[in-house]
Amino acid sequence: MGAVLLAGFCVTGCHPANLLDEEVEARTSFGFVMWRGHMAKKQTRQQRQELDDAIQELSFGVMTYTNATGSDPIDGAVRAEINGSTLRGLLLKGYEAKRLRIGREKAHLAYDVEETSRIWSHLEKSDSAVYLAQARQRQIDRLKEITADLEFINKRLDELEGSPDINANQQKI
Repeated sequence: MGAVLLAGFCVTGCHPANLLDEEVEARTSFGFVMWRGHMAKKQTRQQRQELDDAIQELSFGVMTYTNATGSDPIDGAVRAEINGSTLRGLLLKGYEAKRLRIGREKAHLAYDVEETSRIWSHLEKSDSAVYLAQARQRQIDRLKEITADLEFINKRLDELEGSPDINANQQKI
């Protein structure tokens, strides 16, 4: 009976009670594949996806911040970073990497939005200013035409000795 309890204790005692406390085995590619397969049996689909996402974020970080290129060097760098940590530690590193990546993307996007708004605003004002200047010039040109027409009409009416009431009305205009 004691042997059974000891065996049962080793089986349950050798594995963390909390899945997040499982130690990551990533010394070799094969060991990492085996560890992931072992974990997949214990995880829900959502937990497996979270693990995959964390590893992907760490891979993005390696690609972005190191000279590693190609799948083997990137995989090796990620494995070196997570080997011996807990699943919790791996997930934390993955989320930190994602927060850093998305934070930078957000900053770049905010800058782009600000620049786009500034340029659009500048162009809008510029286009408006050009449009208004053109509209103003059309109005001035038309006003000159109308003034010339009125001057001609008034002169011609005077020549024809038009009605004083018409001349009076023309002067008001």
